[in-house]
Amino acid sequence: MKKMNLLIGLALLVTSGYLYMGDGPGILSLLLLIAGVTSVVLDLIYSPNEPFDERQKEIKSKSGHMSYLFSVVYMFLLLILIQYGVIENPIMAIFILLAGHVLTFPLVSLVYARKM
Repeated sequence: MKKMNLLIGLALLVTSGYLYMGDGPGILSLLLLIAGVTSVVLDLIYSPNEPFDERQKEIKSKSGHMSYLFSVVYMFLLLILIQYGVIENPIMAIFILLAGHVLTFPLVSLVYARKM
């Protein structure tokens, strides 16, 4: 099952890259990229074959707290960029915010899993 999830995540990444290089919709390619990266990273960190233990619970707890902090800081930076006119399309900024918010948990989990 882990191999199938990994293949699905990689397929999402390839599809996202194909849409990005072609004339596909940018928001759809961004959403597929988010789904692919999240799927691959979380499948590599949390194996479905391992039982849930204290180590996984600690990694998820620390990752959740740190990713929430990063998301708040990221949101304020994005709002400042919108306010000063660096980012002019607010809809795309919302999707960038969504991408940053969703991707922080698996990336921070990867960092904590390497440390422990």
